[in-house]
Amino acid sequence: MFSIAFELQANSLKLKKGPLPVTHHNPNISYVQFTRKCHGRANQRKCCDQQLATVADIIVCLGYRASIYLHTRSQFPRFDKDVWNVAHMEELGPAKRFRSTLGVGLLSPFMSSEDQQWDLEVSAVVDRVTEDISLDVPHPRTFHVHVFIDSDSTSTLLAQAQSVCQMYALYEIESVRHNENLQDLSTRELLSTIGRTSSVEELPVSQLINPPIQDDNPIVPEEYLYKINLSCLRVKKLTFNQHPSVLRGDAVVNWGRFVSEFVHSALSPQSVDILRFKPSLDVLFGHIIHSDSLKTIFDPRLA
Repeated sequence: MFSIAFELQANSLKLKKGPLPVTHHNPNISYVQFTRKCHGRANQRKCCDQQLATVADIIVCLGYRASIYLHTRSQFPRFDKDVWNVAHMEELGPAKRFRSTLGVGLLSPFMSSEDQQWDLEVSAVVDRVTEDISLDVPHPRTFHVHVFIDSDSTSTLLAQAQSVCQMYALYEIESVRHNENLQDLSTRELLSTIGRTSSVEELPVSQLINPPIQDDNPIVPEEYLYKINLSCLRVKKLTFNQHPSVLRGDAVVNWGRFVSEFVHSALSPQSVDILRFKPSLDVLFGHIIHSDSLKTIFDPRLA
C-alpha cells in the first residue's frame, strides 16, 4: 500500500478575475503563521497573503479543505497530509523581474493509490485555480509526484525502495533506459548493485540509478534536479520529477496515474518475474503499465 501527492509551483502574475471574498473564519481554511523574518514591504506581504487566501478560497469553493502557509519562503516546512496546502514560493525564472509576481506552491492531500476519486479532485482543483488565476511556469522542473510508502519497519522500507529503484533503473519512466553510466553493467550486475545496499541512506548517492537533470538555475532546489529524488526515503517518501511542468488537470492526473501504476508493479509479487525480462517497451507497456488509456498517452510507438 502506498499513497501519492502532487506538488505544483508557479508564478502568479495577476488575477484573471477580481479577488474572491476571503473569510478568515472559514472552518475549511486553516492558517499557519511563521515567525521567520519576512523581507519586503508590509503592503507587499499583505498582498501575498491575500493572493494565497484567494487560491485557498477557490479550493474550498470546490468542496475541499485547504491550509495556507503565511510568511514562509521554504517548501512546505510543515504540511497537513489531509488537505490542500497553499504556500508562498520563491519566484522562478524570468517572472522575478515583475514586482507583482507571486510564487505559489500547491501540495495536494496524500491520496491512497487505491482511491479512484483522487483523479477527479486533482483535476478539478488544478483546472479551477488555473482558470481563475493567471499562472505561469517558466521553469520545466516545478511539477512533482510524491510517493509515500506505507512500511512498518526499516527493513521492509529498504526492500520496497530497492524494488522501485531496480525497476526504475531498467525501465526509466516514459522510455526504456539508455544511460551511459549503465553501458558496462549487465542487468544482473545492475540489480545486484542496488540489492546490496544495506540502508535507505545508501540509495540516493548512486548516480547509476539516479541521474540528475542538467540545470544551472540556482532557484530550483538541487533535489528537484534528479529524475527520481530519493533523499527523503528516511521519511518513506520518494519523488518523481522528470515530467515537464504543466498546469492542465488532465496532464497532472495522467502522470500521477502512470507513476502509481509503475510503483504498484514494482512493489507487487510479480516484480521478480518482470525484472527477469529483457527491458523493452513491450514489457514496460505490457507488464508494468496496464491501463490502455495510459499506453495511448505515453507509449512513444503510438504517438
